Amino acid sequence: MVNDGAFAALARDGSIHEWGGPSYGGSGAPSGTGYTSIYSNARAFAALAQNGSIRVWGDSDYGGINSPSGTGYTSISSTQRAFAALAQNGSIRVWGDPAYGGINSPSGIGYTSISSTARAFAALAQNGSIRVWGDSEYGGINSPSGTGHTSIYSNMYAFAALAQDGSIRQWGWTPGYDPPNDSGYTSIYSTQSAFAVLAGDGSIHVWGYLS
Repeated sequence: MVNDGAFAALARDGSIHEWGGPSYGGSGAPSGTGYTSIYSNARAFAALAQNGSIRVWGDSDYGGINSPSGTGYTSISSTQRAFAALAQNGSIRVWGDPAYGGINSPSGIGYTSISSTARAFAALAQNGSIRVWGDSEYGGINSPSGTGHTSIYSNMYAFAALAQDGSIRQWGWTPGYDPPNDSGYTSIYSTQSAFAVLAGDGSIHVWGYLS
């Protein structure tokens, strides 16, 4: 795993080895074995252990401290300066820079996945509803209402949600670029600032920032 200034490698025995700029997490990784995955943002790392506990290191302003205690976490997502962990019961815990989604995650349980832009998070619930938090210009507000969404995709600036009927809803920084307004789409792909959708008939539609 890599961030803006350091590397972190996961060994077969679940131990972690790091190198690079110390302030980016090039030092301070947890000792021991049994880690299963490593996540990163711009200047910090988070490691998930077999029991679902989390250990972090790197820049304290970017989530290199204050990760949630306890066990039972299953995955971690990140913006540029914050992390969000999903627990087995579908609850969410966040830490890092408040302006980048490090606070104000939804309460309750039943969330199934977390997506992110550079500065905001979006969580998908079991009933297909969506909750967002973080920078308003990067998708931290104005997510689609209702239920029935099946997946959320993102680029650096915006989110796009796919509904059960294959229609698409978009929010975030999207300067005059809109997704197709019909249905029947099956998947969405993204670059840093654009989206591409695949339809059931194999056709492709694209939108986003061109330069």
